[in-house]
Amino acid sequence: MTNATCGERGPEMYCKLVEHVSGQPVRNPQCRICDQHSRIPNLRHPITNAIDGKNTWWQSPSIQNGKEYHYVTITLDLRQVFQIAYVIVKAANSPRPGNWILERSLDGVNYQPWQYYAITDTECLTRYNISPRTGPPSYAKDDEVICTSYYSKIHPLENGEIHTSLINGRPSADDPSPALLEFTSARYIRLRFQRIRTLNADLMMLAHRDLIDIDPIVTRRYYYSIKDISVGGMCICYGHAKACPLNPATNRSSCECEHNTCGESCDRCCPGFNQKPWQAGTFLVKHECEACNCHGKTEECYYDQAVADRKQSLNIHGQYIGGGVCINCTQNTAGINCETCIDGYFRLKGVLPGDPHPCRQCHCYSIGSLDGTCVKDEKHASGDLLPGFCHCKPGFGGERCDRCALGYKGFPHCVPCNCSLKGSLNDDPCQGPCRCKDYVEGQNCDQCKPGFFNLQQDNPQGCEPCFCSGITRNCVGSRWTYSTIGDMNGWYLTDVLGRARIMPQQDSFDGPQQLSINNMAARSVFQQMYYWSAPSPYLGNKVSADGPCMGVNLIFLIQKDEIIIYFWGSGLRICTSQEGIHLNPFEEHTEEVLLKHNLFMFHGTDSPVSKREFMTVLANIKRLLIRATYSYGMNAIYRLSGVNLEVADHFSTGPKDASAVEVCQCPPEYSGTSCEVTECSSQICKTNSCRSRYRRVNGTIVGGICRPCTCFGHAESCDDITGECLDCKHNTGGLYCDRCLPGFYGDATKGKPSDCQLCACPLSTPSNNFSPTCHLDQSHGFICDQCQPGYAGLRCERCAEGYFGQPLIPGGSCQPCQCNDNLDFSIPGSCDSLSGACLICKPGTTGQYCEKCADGYFGDALDARNCQPCHCNINGSFSENCNSETGQCDCRPNVVGRQCNECKSNYFWAPEKQFCIPCGCHPLQSISLQCDVSGRCLCKSGFMGKRCELIRRVHIQKENPPTSQQIKALHPSASGCPRGAFKPASLPGTFGVQSSRGCVPCHCNSFGSKSFDCDETGQCHCQPGVGGKKCDRCAHGFYGFEEGGCTPCECAHLGNNCDPHTGRCICPPNTVGKKCDKCAPNHWGHDIISGCKACDCSIVGSLSLQCDPDIGCCLCRPEFSGNKCDECRLGYHGHPNCNPCECLVAGTEPSTCELETGKCSCTDPAGQCKCKVNVEGVNCDRCKPGRFGLYARNPLGCSSCYCFGLTSRCSEAKGLIRLWLTLKPDQVILPLVDENVQHQTVQGIIYQYPETIANIDLVMHDLHLEPFYWRLPEQFQGRKLMAYGGKLKYAIFFEARDETGFATYKPQVIIRGGLPTRTQMIVRHVAAPLNGQLTRHEIEMTEHEWKYGDGPRASEAVTREDFMDVLYNVHYILIKATHGSFMRQSRISEISMEVAEEGKVSGRTPHAQMIEKCDCPLGSSGLSCEACSLGFYRLRSVDRRPRPGLGACVPCQCHGHSEMCDPETSVCQNCRHNTSGEHCERCAPGFYGIVRGSPNDCRQCACPLTVSSNNFSPSCIMEGVNDYRCSACAPGYEGQYCERCSSGYTGNPRIPGGSCQECECHPYGSLPVPCDPVTGQCTCKPGSTGLKCAGCEPRHAREGIRCVSCDDECTGFLLRDLDQLHQMALSVNLSGPLHPPYKMLYSFENTTQELKHLLSPQQAPERLVWLAQENLDTLVTEMDELLTRATKVTADGEQTRQDAETTNERAKVLGQFIKGTLQAAEAANDTASRLNETLGIPDKTLDKSLHELQNEVDKMMAELRKRKLNIQQEFAQEELEAAKALLKNVNKLFAEPGKKTEELKNEVRDKLADYQDKVDDALDLLREATDKIREANRLSAINQKDMTVVEKKKQAMEDGRQEAENTLKEGNDILSAANDLADGINSAVEYVDEIRDRISPLSDELKDKIDDLSQDIKDKNLPEMVLQAERHAAQLNDSSAILDGILGEAKNLSFNATVAFKAYSNIKDYIDEADAISKAAKAQANEAVQMVRESNAL
Repeated sequence: MTNATCGERGPEMYCKLVEHVSGQPVRNPQCRICDQHSRIPNLRHPITNAIDGKNTWWQSPSIQNGKEYHYVTITLDLRQVFQIAYVIVKAANSPRPGNWILERSLDGVNYQPWQYYAITDTECLTRYNISPRTGPPSYAKDDEVICTSYYSKIHPLENGEIHTSLINGRPSADDPSPALLEFTSARYIRLRFQRIRTLNADLMMLAHRDLIDIDPIVTRRYYYSIKDISVGGMCICYGHAKACPLNPATNRSSCECEHNTCGESCDRCCPGFNQKPWQAGTFLVKHECEACNCHGKTEECYYDQAVADRKQSLNIHGQYIGGGVCINCTQNTAGINCETCIDGYFRLKGVLPGDPHPCRQCHCYSIGSLDGTCVKDEKHASGDLLPGFCHCKPGFGGERCDRCALGYKGFPHCVPCNCSLKGSLNDDPCQGPCRCKDYVEGQNCDQCKPGFFNLQQDNPQGCEPCFCSGITRNCVGSRWTYSTIGDMNGWYLTDVLGRARIMPQQDSFDGPQQLSINNMAARSVFQQMYYWSAPSPYLGNKVSADGPCMGVNLIFLIQKDEIIIYFWGSGLRICTSQEGIHLNPFEEHTEEVLLKHNLFMFHGTDSPVSKREFMTVLANIKRLLIRATYSYGMNAIYRLSGVNLEVADHFSTGPKDASAVEVCQCPPEYSGTSCEVTECSSQICKTNSCRSRYRRVNGTIVGGICRPCTCFGHAESCDDITGECLDCKHNTGGLYCDRCLPGFYGDATKGKPSDCQLCACPLSTPSNNFSPTCHLDQSHGFICDQCQPGYAGLRCERCAEGYFGQPLIPGGSCQPCQCNDNLDFSIPGSCDSLSGACLICKPGTTGQYCEKCADGYFGDALDARNCQPCHCNINGSFSENCNSETGQCDCRPNVVGRQCNECKSNYFWAPEKQFCIPCGCHPLQSISLQCDVSGRCLCKSGFMGKRCELIRRVHIQKENPPTSQQIKALHPSASGCPRGAFKPASLPGTFGVQSSRGCVPCHCNSFGSKSFDCDETGQCHCQPGVGGKKCDRCAHGFYGFEEGGCTPCECAHLGNNCDPHTGRCICPPNTVGKKCDKCAPNHWGHDIISGCKACDCSIVGSLSLQCDPDIGCCLCRPEFSGNKCDECRLGYHGHPNCNPCECLVAGTEPSTCELETGKCSCTDPAGQCKCKVNVEGVNCDRCKPGRFGLYARNPLGCSSCYCFGLTSRCSEAKGLIRLWLTLKPDQVILPLVDENVQHQTVQGIIYQYPETIANIDLVMHDLHLEPFYWRLPEQFQGRKLMAYGGKLKYAIFFEARDETGFATYKPQVIIRGGLPTRTQMIVRHVAAPLNGQLTRHEIEMTEHEWKYGDGPRASEAVTREDFMDVLYNVHYILIKATHGSFMRQSRISEISMEVAEEGKVSGRTPHAQMIEKCDCPLGSSGLSCEACSLGFYRLRSVDRRPRPGLGACVPCQCHGHSEMCDPETSVCQNCRHNTSGEHCERCAPGFYGIVRGSPNDCRQCACPLTVSSNNFSPSCIMEGVNDYRCSACAPGYEGQYCERCSSGYTGNPRIPGGSCQECECHPYGSLPVPCDPVTGQCTCKPGSTGLKCAGCEPRHAREGIRCVSCDDECTGFLLRDLDQLHQMALSVNLSGPLHPPYKMLYSFENTTQELKHLLSPQQAPERLVWLAQENLDTLVTEMDELLTRATKVTADGEQTRQDAETTNERAKVLGQFIKGTLQAAEAANDTASRLNETLGIPDKTLDKSLHELQNEVDKMMAELRKRKLNIQQEFAQEELEAAKALLKNVNKLFAEPGKKTEELKNEVRDKLADYQDKVDDALDLLREATDKIREANRLSAINQKDMTVVEKKKQAMEDGRQEAENTLKEGNDILSAANDLADGINSAVEYVDEIRDRISPLSDELKDKIDDLSQDIKDKNLPEMVLQAERHAAQLNDSSAILDGILGEAKNLSFNATVAFKAYSNIKDYIDEADAISKAAKAQANEAVQMVRESNAL
């Protein structure tokens, strides 16, 4: 549709555009009629003609109907959204549109531009505010909207085309990006025309005239006409369909979806294919929808991004990639992938989720189980619980919870046993007496001994000793619970020393937050291993974290390695090492670290950590590090998904009991769970701290020394280790609060809260404080030192020049004076500092705001600011003022020029009259009507006089045409000198005669000159044929000087050379020969007129006085040059000696040298050569101070000393050679990266000697944004200062469709590097290589030709300092791999880089130049002072130099105990004199003292002796001045020096070899009190005895754990009887003949043993029951194992069944094979039968038995063995070989060509069949198209009839509507005109009344002024004086005319010079007199005129 079509309102004429001349009638206008209502189709041009594909067109109304028809719109409705590829518009019988916009829309309401078209590039800016795109349209972005004038040219006048491509030429045309897809989507297309293209001849007329006033022939030629609009596009199927056929039912095109997509536009994944999110496909990547892995349990799923982020969904490839979530799982399954079971079901171990029936029902005992559920699968299994095991209640156990657990009895009640399972040693807690663990007591072994806590089953000793910071031994386990610290905000990556940090990438989703880091990005900052560093919630006092777990969730791709966690605190560094783990890609691993001291060791050593040291660290954790890197793979990505630290406190309500945290009973002055806090105030407790404003030295928990903080009273605390003050107050700062913060001033060391006062600059309020800093000055108090722009004064209390305001008033400020930057700041007070008024403008400007040029100046004072003087000539202009814009002065009559300094043509300046008067030249007797400056005309020959009015005698001679002479009209002779005089030096003059001062007479010869005047050089104006400055001789070719001129020579054959007196013909000068055709000796350049010129060869410099006869060049000596040999040759100086210059070419400017000869020019007399910038010396042979390395290839000659800014003295390093860095054999696969090094890949990169080749199509799977770069390996990185001056070489090759493209203009080489404080990127542009050609590049590694690649100085030249900064630490070097567009392949080879090293010069190792060797200051070393010397380290201080540096090297701070330290960290190495610490600042463990720098600072601790056998403390601390305390006494030792044994120990440690041993008192025989500390005697219970109380006293026996007395009523009597018997036995003499009754005793002994055995506990019934129970449990276990084995057997059976089925299938296949073999055998038998028939052998039946046949065969074989067939075999073999050769030749000659012919025949047959099918299809389509065309024609005819009727009705309605509108418009116009007329009359009446009121008082005042002026004129008799002046001027004019005539006669008739000079003097006097009178008259007249003007002004 369109909004305008020609002929809609009736027939209208239009004409085709034909070139014509403006203002002339048009020839052949070629006019036609357009009528939309006509029955003739050719007269109708509707919009449908533009899209019907026929040779018809649409046409708009011409601008004859109005200018609004410049604005016409065409809209196309495509009926659905398409992807538009191009739009082609074809014009018809008019030029293409001029200005128009191509637009798109999805809804038909909101349109967006696709492209702008403009007539000129300027209109792109003015009309559309878009920079024009010159030439054919091109695009830099996928959605870029450009403006072009390429398609808006006037030609062709007809049938022009406009091609708009929306896809081709854009960056992602081959693989459309989402931006391009969105940009090209449209349903509606609109062409919005805004200006018709017109001829240039009509442009101005159409723009500035009303169309009504223009000839209709012109206006009716301008209209739009469109023949065809072609739109190319495709259905929006998002790359998931190959076709989109039209659906006849909906009349819409629908996509035939692929890639598992569904929907009308394939805009969603099909059900069950949601493992990955739907994505639009591209030309290169399909983005198929992937099926969800639901293990066959459902077909429904959806995509969840949170699941994908957490890597929880398993895809069909077995990888956790994607976010598919299965729903409606069957077979009792559940989970994201239906991989687990629902509650109440489980999956056996070994059963896969894909099993048809994986889940079985749980069978749990209802009484013993928690909820009837069991462990679902192996993933949910933990501890000893396997899949299928039920979750039991406390006290119950077993797989089904159907028995009591260990430690419980009485099923089904299951009550606890007597003995504690945690504290007893009993195998069965329910049997026998309870045997307690070492640190456990109580009847049931259920409580810890005093001094111990935390009873645990897995603790072999039961309980842990109380720590309590060594303050007390009374503690209990807490009853709190653990809370978890799991904040993942604030984590960052760092190295061990914390010198650098990187913030990781945060992945946010519904689950736990993940942090990730790319190993490549991290390696660019960290050279070695790096770590995750915890934020503040994990730091500080974490004593209550002792004992629990710390969970770490890690995801990365690593090899088997260790997870290491570091804790730093209180000066100690400890770490733990867990067992190695192995992870698959994207596998998550959770590691739990138990926070126990025995699991930790000191960092860097294998020394274990004691409990004291462990608690010291937990009391004040400074850093918590987790190792992040576990692999050397550069592409690895490490993720940290969670770190949970369990900490107990009494507020937490967590489920986990915190009994492992001790709660000590601390003394009053201590607090904290472990007495680690020594002071609490205001609810804030200090850990490891002394009282306020003191610090605990080294942060020692147990013991320690408190010293005052050096904070000058401005801080409450300081760091225990460094002493640095914390949280400085009172506006102070610094390490020790010893200086005022910025914005404050004072002396912070006085120690008062008011030390630092707020800077008042000038007021303390923020709104009036205009300096961020100030400082204290002894003379002026304080001075503000950073006043903002616009403020001045010591305290910024006033406004600076150019600003105004009142900064001393609250809220006031200084603002720039609004004077348009035209103030004269050189004059103070140019702008009022209070009001801002502009007082003194720049010269030439004026106005209230200096906004205009002053009087006497012109120009633009606002924008260009170029006011300049008018320079109006005071005589030629009325005033000195000129037009303020153009500078045109107000000229007097007959005066022209901008400065009024020239007379009009045919006028000249009359000084005596002071105005320009006519020349008055005789029209017939003068050559021109123009005269010279004196008014003299240029006369024709034979005439004379000022105006050529006189006739003179003339000679008969040939007339030469007079030479025209330019005469400046208004400049009198010699710039103001009187006539006949001139000034020798030309100076600018003014009109009128000023003075004769400085003028000299012209002395023009009266015969030869035309007048007495001459020009400013003294040259007189000569008569024809006269020459000379005074016109006093004949010119060349003339002779006979006399009045009237000279006579021409008649010597044409000799160039008119004749004698000037006689006219005789003579030879030209310096010629010889009969015909004067040769030059005389030593002459050259023969000319028939001027003769020959002298050679003038230098006698000194030339070899001969004769020069070249043609060009005049002399033959010079070697050291001379020049045409005359009168100059020194290049390389010589000091003419005429011409000594050699001896310039050194390397140091001399190349412009003064000849590189071929090696010679350079120099200057006289010293022979100074012109040196390069950094070179000096007469011969340019040495570098300037601060420069080095004189080198020819260096444009500056020498390089500046870099030296990291530490020194300016250096020289070139000697003894260095150039070596090559190349690729290693394992580095030939170079990675490709993008320009920002954010992505890297090696996909598609291979190595084929000698090139590394990249397949760009494969590379773009990983890298999407060109250009790509090769990244050089690590040997090209790091410190590369020695590469300066070398070369980076490589060879590049590429293949692409187009040689140029977007990447062509990107830099060829990129290097990033720099100092630790600043990194930079520098780039090098090199000419792009040619497509398909190997190109070698050599890049100079110097700063020349390198540019900055980023930052504010991008594209500027790199300085040497910055270039060296980059080489100090090169992060990476990139070489461009992509060139042109549509890349296919890129190759690189021959990569090398020159570096310098010490070595011997040879042919392969040349000398290295341009390497500096700096004279480094003390402490610095290295060729460029880049390193610190031994014993120095680099101070990381704030660099106040203009550019960042490395920092100064300062001596190691090791307190005199070491000469070495780490040059970067300053940590001292090899501390001596028994010291330790980072700066040897403290004594080593085992020594004490105060480190002051003496070798004897630290003395060995004697704890209590210094010998190792008696030194029981590894460390000690100072106590007092010279005393010490052993701080780590071993267990069992105590005292200040560990000199005594602790309670419970015995021994004497003060004796050499002595030690303290544990008492080891018998637990049952001794009292629970310590033993004797010296003897070790334990205190025995009654009845016990012995050193350890292990035995019983006499007459006592052990009963259980006690010794009981045997002296009771029974046993006592027996014992006493035995004693009596013993005494009796002793009294019996056994030495006699009676023998002892041994046999009886043996019998008694045996009986006793039997009874003992029968009564032993093993034979007791309880024991038997227990054994039975144990056997039953064993039986149950064995049954479980049998069940498991049965399950396995069942599984094996299933596998066996499958194997059997497989075997069966194979058997069937074998059977088929056998069957086929039999069939083949039968076929072979048939073949054999046919062969027998062929040979004539009858096919007999087998009439013999097998046995007979066997015998026959045996006989035949025997016969064969007897015969010798060797010869026959050889013959047969030869025949066989010959047959084979013959067969081979036959095959070669016939078989192979036949085979190829057969293949070709088949191929041709197939193609013919294919073509036949296509022809048939085409015929079918043609028939179908023919039918549709017939139907379309029939419908078109019907529609045409209907349209004709509708158009007639429409036209009638339109005519009626138009008539009504015209009538209404005329009425409105008449009404508007009437209203305007009424308003005008009213305004005029008001204006007249106002003027009348204003004129009345002015009229009276003017009348008074006129009366006063008239009276003044009358009083001064001015009228009479004016008349007298006019009369006198007339008289002077007449006199001047008479005198002029006299002067003419005197010139032409008088030869008496004296008379002429007297006449001249008289004339001068008269003129002076007339001039004075004229000036007086002029002054009076001016006075009168001024008075009249003043009266008028009043």
